[in-house]
Amino acid sequence: MAQEKAVESVGRETIGAEDSTEGTFPLPESEAVQDLLAGLLGRGVVVREVKPQGLISLDPRTVATYIADDASLAALCTCDLTLACHAGAALSLIPPPAALESIRRTLIDEYIQDNLREVMNVAASWFNRDGFPHVKLRAVHMPKERLPDDVKTLLAEPAARQDLELDLEGYGSGKLTLVVARVS
Repeated sequence: MAQEKAVESVGRETIGAEDSTEGTFPLPESEAVQDLLAGLLGRGVVVREVKPQGLISLDPRTVATYIADDASLAALCTCDLTLACHAGAALSLIPPPAALESIRRTLIDEYIQDNLREVMNVAASWFNRDGFPHVKLRAVHMPKERLPDDVKTLLAEPAARQDLELDLEGYGSGKLTLVVARVS
């Protein structure tokens, strides 16, 4: 599968800071998202930047939380149910019908959850750059789980965000939103 490169930045939005992400944790380029997932999953991944949607209305979804060395919330990665199931299944070659069954039931099987956590752990590298505090995975919240207050606050008031649609070769597509906080 030919890998498309996203050329527009329609999915990137800075909140309340005149098109500047200065003072925020870094957002990755869409190519970095594509390269990491294609390498990790061993398959073609097409990434397209899309217009932002309401973060609160993305249920059912998963929310990976990332913290800085001082334990402050640094970033979030939300995946709609479709992408969460496809990415979790693709990591260990779980057949696509198993991912589709989880989507149909709106309940992610345990082995797909474990794989998704590993994908989100590796994805912490998207937020790590020289000159910024180190960022690591804190937790991955599954659909219908209660989100901690700091996560709800960052979802409601992100410093910057990037909205992407990903198509995983052989599995399907879904939406991913990356949200970053201000560096404290």
